[in-house]
Amino acid sequence: MAETQSLETLGPVRGLRGAPEHDVRRRILDAAEARVRHYGFDKTTVADIASDLGISTAYIYKFYASKLAICEATVAETVARIGAALDEVCEADQPASERLRRLYQTMLDGSIALYFHDRKLHNMIRAGMDQRWPAIDRHKEAMRNAARRIVEAGRASGEFETRTPLSDVVDALWISLVPFAHPSVLEHLHDSHDLNRHARHMSDLALRGLAKV
Repeated sequence: MAETQSLETLGPVRGLRGAPEHDVRRRILDAAEARVRHYGFDKTTVADIASDLGISTAYIYKFYASKLAICEATVAETVARIGAALDEVCEADQPASERLRRLYQTMLDGSIALYFHDRKLHNMIRAGMDQRWPAIDRHKEAMRNAARRIVEAGRASGEFETRTPLSDVVDALWISLVPFAHPSVLEHLHDSHDLNRHARHMSDLALRGLAKV
């Protein structure tokens, strides 16, 4: 994703009409994110985004059907940053057990950075979860895939047991990752709990369940 911009630095865009489609979409998403960060999800409108870019709302609708479509695309790019970090953990040259420990911590670190450093963006992502936006479903699937890749690697290397069906193991790991990924849960626990300690304890528990007997 492009570097985050503020409303002050975004400014009207001259010559946006006729630009390549991916450039136009990029500028629309940048403007939407900047406005959401400044005013919040509920107070952001397509007309506002168009005004920030110096174009008409009709021109925006050529690329995105609605405000929700714009915001979902913004959320998709935002949570994809966490997905990319999970991929890096999966691809690390480390034992599967260490990668699983890192998976919990990486999920937690990415979620805290996303949900608590910018409350207005947090609220938009929570709206996406409440409304089951496809971008959120893809994020959940990325979590499942990361867990699956690490378990498969651990089984192939002989670190993890192989008796339990893989799908059952992946489901259990995904459920155990959710508290470190869901903004409402993190918001409830953030001020009064040591989340890093909980992430370590959860990964320890998962590894005990995966160990070969």
